[in-house]
Amino acid sequence: MPTPPTIQPDDGGMSKPARGVSDEIRRRACTAGPAVGHTDATGTSDPLLTPSGAICDRGGDAMTHMPVAERRSRLLAAAFAVIARTGVSGATTRAIVEEAGMKLASFHYAFESREELMAELVNEVVETQEVVLEVATAADGSLVGTLEQGLLRYFDQVRQDPRRERAMFELTQYAMRSPAMEGFAARQYERYRRLAVQSLDEAATRTGHRWARPLDELAADLVALTDGITLAWLADGDDGRARRTIAFAARAIAAEASPGPERPATTAGTTRTTTRTIRTTRTIGTRGGAA
Repeated sequence: MPTPPTIQPDDGGMSKPARGVSDEIRRRACTAGPAVGHTDATGTSDPLLTPSGAICDRGGDAMTHMPVAERRSRLLAAAFAVIARTGVSGATTRAIVEEAGMKLASFHYAFESREELMAELVNEVVETQEVVLEVATAADGSLVGTLEQGLLRYFDQVRQDPRRERAMFELTQYAMRSPAMEGFAARQYERYRRLAVQSLDEAATRTGHRWARPLDELAADLVALTDGITLAWLADGDDGRARRTIAFAARAIAAEASPGPERPATTAGTTRTTTRTIRTTRTIGTRGGAA
């Protein structure tokens, strides 16, 4: 369930000295006037790194002083924005730095390569997600109504920002195809299922039901249903069909419960909100379960 994120990566030990530039020159580059600089053969200003790990990005008469951690965070947010707009194939290094408002030369003072940036982005998607599903009891107090209401709220979020949803699917596919990211996609869905357990537990508790099947099994069903609803809608844009599928999904899940005062056997904590979120200094994206 999409919700704005904020990636807060540290510099991961990526701070590195500028190529052959002494600490004194770097210090002067960030504190002195425009005379201290470094230009390559094409006439492009090259960023200089300060001893503290901050980068001085020289461009014309302007100079920007930005810590490496902040630069990495901005590049990650920019990469997600580009992927949301054009897909992973369009997320070239040049496109990412243009989105971030940086010079191409400064990219490599934050990341060794595009592949490193992509690995970091996928990792953030997996590690910093939370579920955000508002589990509000339906007006009639029924479990099926509560589930359907939660799924409709999820669907509203999908409709509000379809590009973000496409980006989430793109990143999952990218992780599955990249040998260096083996296991990332599996971890992503394991987390989705844990969050779905929380939503189902909350929905049953609020409506006075107990689940007849283990919650982890029902959570897997719920995640698969939300993925199918999302992907089908992204493909055809048919709101009516999506809502009919949501009604079916709510009935199918609710059929696995029976009235009873007992709490579900598996309790993963109670939460009123759940949505898959990526936290970054700019809005990135989220995907979510339901309830």
